[in-house]
Amino acid sequence: MIAQIAKKVATYFAVKEIFKHEDIPTYSYGFELLFSTLINGLGLLIISLLMNIVLETALFVLAFIPLRVTAGGYHAKHHWSCCLALNVVFLSFAFLLRYMSETLFLPYIFLAIIVSSLIIWRFSPVEAVNKPVSEGKQKRLRERSIVIASINMAVALACYLIPAFPIRLAAYYLSGALAVSFSMVAAVVTIKHEKSDDKNL
Repeated sequence: MIAQIAKKVATYFAVKEIFKHEDIPTYSYGFELLFSTLINGLGLLIISLLMNIVLETALFVLAFIPLRVTAGGYHAKHHWSCCLALNVVFLSFAFLLRYMSETLFLPYIFLAIIVSSLIIWRFSPVEAVNKPVSEGKQKRLRERSIVIASINMAVALACYLIPAFPIRLAAYYLSGALAVSFSMVAAVVTIKHEKSDDKNL
């Protein structure tokens, strides 16, 4: 559905001679990404307003997006399933942290940083099957994802060393990194499964 709408919008602009007809596929893909991002953002905004966690949601996204771009992760086959997955994952973390005892925040933070850092170090970047990147770009993406993971480690360390550090907010931030690491594992498993199916054909 999103792809169809994106194509219609791109075709409309081409008819208006804003860009050439041969560029319709390129702009269609760009509009797909834009609409998908807007829907994702709208879903997260609605959740954050309903649960009164706007700042917490912003911190989750702040950790999620840069790491997702550099470290990679699971790519759903359809935009709507991608939107649904992200919002369900965030909602799960939001409920977990809302009802978590304050005494468990610090252990959770260290568990999140250990798990996410190990997965990033082992698998980053997870390359999409239909969007291969050069070896040089893979190296750059890996370096950037490790830098981000190091920043996240510093946040976790600050939670331990600084008494007044906002641990609850840090938990939301590091949940964003943990969500990306889970997505990476899902992508690795999916890729291995697809390669196994190809060999059996």
